[in-house]
Amino acid sequence: MRVLLFIGHLDQGGSQRQMAELARGLAADGHQVCMVTILARGQFEALLEGQSGLEVVSLFSEKAPSFWGTAGQLISSVRRLRRCAERFRPDVVYSTLYISNLVAYLALRREAVPLVWGIRSSNEVLTWKRSLALAVGRRLASRLPAVVYNSRAGSEWHEKRGFPSAQSRVIPNGIDTESFQKDPLARARCRASWGIDDQEFLVGLVARLSPMKDHQTFLEAVGIVARQRPEIRFVCVGDGPAATLEGLQRQAQRLGVQKQLLWTGRETDMVATYNALDLLVSSSAWGEGFSNALGEGMACCVPCVATDAGDARDILGDTGVLVPPGSATELAAGILLLKDELPKQRQQRSEEARRQIVENFSVPRMIHETAQLLRRVTPQGAAKDSRGGDRGCSSSS
Repeated sequence: MRVLLFIGHLDQGGSQRQMAELARGLAADGHQVCMVTILARGQFEALLEGQSGLEVVSLFSEKAPSFWGTAGQLISSVRRLRRCAERFRPDVVYSTLYISNLVAYLALRREAVPLVWGIRSSNEVLTWKRSLALAVGRRLASRLPAVVYNSRAGSEWHEKRGFPSAQSRVIPNGIDTESFQKDPLARARCRASWGIDDQEFLVGLVARLSPMKDHQTFLEAVGIVARQRPEIRFVCVGDGPAATLEGLQRQAQRLGVQKQLLWTGRETDMVATYNALDLLVSSSAWGEGFSNALGEGMACCVPCVATDAGDARDILGDTGVLVPPGSATELAAGILLLKDELPKQRQQRSEEARRQIVENFSVPRMIHETAQLLRRVTPQGAAKDSRGGDRGCSSSS
């Protein structure tokens, strides 16, 4: 197949990593791939370097400096993406995230090439922008051959708001378990850079500074745990708006946990970051689909405590502790429960966490299922289906 993939950028973010992994995997399997981004120079472009059968195209070299400039870029992206598709002549186009999906639809609506959308979120807080995107997406999705969600939660949430169930397909994220695995040397290196002794128990939250990640509840849980076990250390990994960071740091100071808590900002060596942790926490309140942080941490043999948001229940399986969103008390109890396990129990839980990801959420599995779906919506694949061929992935309904 000739596959054109489209996303806004390939910088930090779970969706961006997934698209880069998909591009690399499809090309490695012999497909011709054109990876198109609106903006250039994302960190995950490094994953694509040197891969035969793969071309990377950026529609703009940098982001416009103003709102109106950004709007102009998006409008121009429609024309530029259409020209790119005319040159590459794809059998199928796969876009992901709301804005990219809309740009792709406008660019290709009069073309014969089939377009598949990817949607990565679930129970969003509906600002006017997201409400508008949802309303437009709902009207257009029924005209597409398929809409791919990375979580059951995302599929169900969108279908309840009018997205067509007939087009829905669920393909969970794939975790690169060859890269994300236990690494004692990386653990020691990262801990040394943070000033953490190897014997200290370290609990981490790896998430951008966004309201959906609910750092406030995590900090409240830190305060509860610290009062009972002041020797436990905590770290928040991820960046975001300066005002958000300052507000969270003021909350940590009010709780009296600033001495036990590190703020590292954005980390680029995520394998080392996860290995540095003894316990990973996901405190998301809403908006999650498939949490890459949970999958990557578990692949590195790190036990997890997570709120019941998105598909966290499916990702954890029986390997971690699931708690209700927004409950600092239960989040703290989950942290203490896993901290107080015997070493043998902790080792077993760590091994089971990695096994859960390897067996159920690998990159090859994600690539295979996506390739099957994309092939099926091409004219050749549709013809085969009409003759009774294998239908592959089933609807989420």
